[in-house]
Amino acid sequence: MSKRLARNPKSYENEARQFAEAAKMVKAIGFRNVTARKSGAVKIIDAEAGDGGRVSFWVKLGWSTAEYAAIQFGLFAGPEGSKRSNAAFIQFVEERIAHIKARGATHVLLFHRDTDAIALPLDKMGKAYAQQMRKFPALARNTKSPTMWFFDPRPTAKPELTAIVRRYAIPLELLARRADVRTDDPEARSRMAEVELRVSQVAFRNRVGKRCRWRCVVTGSAIGTILDAAHLPGRDWRKHNKGSDGILLRVDIHRLIDNKLAWIVDGRFHLSDAAKKEYAQYEGSAVARG
Repeated sequence: MSKRLARNPKSYENEARQFAEAAKMVKAIGFRNVTARKSGAVKIIDAEAGDGGRVSFWVKLGWSTAEYAAIQFGLFAGPEGSKRSNAAFIQFVEERIAHIKARGATHVLLFHRDTDAIALPLDKMGKAYAQQMRKFPALARNTKSPTMWFFDPRPTAKPELTAIVRRYAIPLELLARRADVRTDDPEARSRMAEVELRVSQVAFRNRVGKRCRWRCVVTGSAIGTILDAAHLPGRDWRKHNKGSDGILLRVDIHRLIDNKLAWIVDGRFHLSDAAKKEYAQYEGSAVARG
């Protein structure tokens, strides 16, 4: 079955919308003279960095949910992919990348709706996929289509799977300034560490939010934009990031606890004398369980 027959009109509408959003994001980050074009089914965003260098992104829109995202490189023609060797999958990806490079692309932009987009030099993309194939062949094969994962914070996921891709990533903000930035550039590595932290905390918030049913465990507030995921006492944010390692708190309640104006003791919320007047209604209240 062809791709067009297998998909519905709504999916094409969403794809077009995401492509437009990707172009807006590239411009907002600081690239100049941003233009979006399609070469057949290939989506490319051409842009100019601050140093005058040209950057052309092959835009790959991840099939995803809020919890994970991966890209596919196309379907094999002829015999099913399940009958082909791992080496055949890797070769297919390398040929696909060469085809895209011939159309002027210098980088790939992996675009996921719930995280910052990830940029990789096109030359590194094949290496990343080959490493995923060697370490996680079942996931990289995905039956008929070579598949590369770049975001998957689910508790059942393997962190090293997506770390392989991020190892080659370049922060878009840095690339917007310097078109020649490399993945081994000290500044790029430092900035990617910041991106990793931000992504891990997004994942942590999603896990905690689901466990707490997206309500503050003290106030019951369900306004998502004012809810923080807070680590429980004794949990280290560097290594304890399961849903059970945190609770969801309204921003002001979180600040009270951080500033030692409130505490959660034995499943109840307690206030300091300084905070009791304004927050008296919550003194001694039971903390909801996820």
